[in-house]
Amino acid sequence: MTILTTYRQDSYLQIQKKACVVKSWSSLLKKAMESLRGNIHVSYIWHRKGESMNMSMRYSFELTNESDLYKLYETLGWNDFLGLSQNQLVTAMKQSFFVVYAYEDNKLVGMGRIVSDGVINAYLCGLSVLPEYRGQGIGTEISRRLIAHCKEHNLHIQLFCEEEMVPYYEKMGFGKFAVGLKM
Repeated sequence: MTILTTYRQDSYLQIQKKACVVKSWSSLLKKAMESLRGNIHVSYIWHRKGESMNMSMRYSFELTNESDLYKLYETLGWNDFLGLSQNQLVTAMKQSFFVVYAYEDNKLVGMGRIVSDGVINAYLCGLSVLPEYRGQGIGTEISRRLIAHCKEHNLHIQLFCEEEMVPYYEKMGFGKFAVGLKM
C-alpha cells in the first residue's frame, strides 16, 4: 500500500450552478461546471482515441438511493472484504467530511469521499467507478471536486491506494511520501 499526498497549490475551477452542454473535455473544464455547494447536471460527448460516447452525468453531494451505494460496493467486490450492511455503508458516508456521487441518469456509477478532522488532515478514500464507466474522466472529476473542497478548508490531503493506481493519482499532482501499514 502506498500513501500519496498532494502539494499542488493551483486553484481548482469554481463552476456556476447550472447545466451546460459542451462538446469536449477541455470545454467542460473551461466552463467550470459547478461551485462545490450544489448539484450539477452535465451532458457532453466524450471524445477519446477516435471514439465518442454520449453521456449524461450528474455529480451530487447527496445519495439518492441507499441501496445503490450497497450495490456499487458489491459490484466492485469491496464488500467481500468489508462485509458491511447497507446501513453501515450509509452511516460511513454520512459521517464522512465530504462525499461526491456520480450518476448517469438515476444510476449511481461512481463516488468518492473525504474522511477528515476538518482542521488538519483529509484522506481521500472510496474513490470508485463501475468498470463499464472507467476511462471517461468520472473518477478524475470526482477527485477534483473532493480535492477542491479540501483546499477550501486548507486541509493536507492524503490517500492510500494500491501500487498499480499510483500513476493515476500522480497525474492529479499526488506524490509518494511515506509507506502505509495496516493491522
